[in-house]
Amino acid sequence: MRNANRGLTIRIGEINLGFYADAAIFDWGVVQRQYHNFIVQSEPDIIINIKKSSVVPPGTKNILLGSHNWTLGREQGRWIIHFYQKDFSASVAIIKPSFKEVEYFTSNNDLIPVMYNLPKFIFILAQQKFEQFVVHACGVADDKRGYLFVA
Repeated sequence: MRNANRGLTIRIGEINLGFYADAAIFDWGVVQRQYHNFIVQSEPDIIINIKKSSVVPPGTKNILLGSHNWTLGREQGRWIIHFYQKDFSASVAIIKPSFKEVEYFTSNNDLIPVMYNLPKFIFILAQQKFEQFVVHACGVADDKRGYLFVA
């Protein structure tokens, strides 16, 4: 296991995502409070190395999908996700072809965007690679009735 002061591992579904950073400037306490129900003491299946850098690598010119705050592209077998923030800072995630390691470069000190945005992309891309799918469901209780929504 890696240094607990520099990261943590969370379990989503049956996959352990290890988030680690070399820089001591990130506030892991905030992340631990947000994700305390998902933190595990297991080895990660996918390692996400977070690197603080004033110069974020550019995204790719081979863009496949995008929106106003992210683009997804492919280059040399790697998936590249470029995130744009409201304060004009940027982050880039490079997912290696094996899906075992991700390099995440960011110019800001906030860990919540990487913890919130990146796992969604990893799971969507991994589903395609491993020919799997996810069923998402949520429920709502209204007085004495319950409603279940499946997507």
